[in-house]
Amino acid sequence: MRCVCLALAFVVATACGGSPTQPNPLTNADGWGGAITFSQTTTVGFVTTIAWTGTLFWDSPLALNGVTSFGVRSANVSATYVETAPCQAHGSVGVPDVTINPQRDSKLILQPDGSYSGSFHAVATISVTTAPCGVDPVHPETTDPVLVGLDLTISGKANGLSLKGNMTPVVLGTTTYTGSWDFATTASQAAR
Repeated sequence: MRCVCLALAFVVATACGGSPTQPNPLTNADGWGGAITFSQTTTVGFVTTIAWTGTLFWDSPLALNGVTSFGVRSANVSATYVETAPCQAHGSVGVPDVTINPQRDSKLILQPDGSYSGSFHAVATISVTTAPCGVDPVHPETTDPVLVGLDLTISGKANGLSLKGNMTPVVLGTTTYTGSWDFATTASQAAR
């Protein structure tokens, strides 16, 4: 009897101009998560690179008119700072010292057709140590705090239950920003 009722519902839906609807696994996902990278490279006579790596998890889906928006559940990212020539400088910051930027809206938005967009923003202060420059022994190694930011822009089209891609490089003056992401639904990650 149950099979007859389901078949009847399908016939009624299609006869009335509708189509049987199946839940969209992309927009009905409880959450998404996976690896991210972000890099900022500045060239002004010397090269400074700030590289971020880590994992990012989105959840708390909010659906409106078929569009689903996810907020950041957790971010486990770290960053390194490297400066080359004429002076060498380096520094790093670990996961506990990175903060999701409260002044920027970090979210992931999924459309019913599988297209998605979003952004993630974080900040941290890195203690950058600069080696003595040149042969002048009078100027010792110095350590200074440097505020750094991560501003990853995400967009693309889902491939099955995967959101993977590279950020379109952004060039502002002598600085180039690049990034990447590789997300899967949190349900599909549990199955791995």
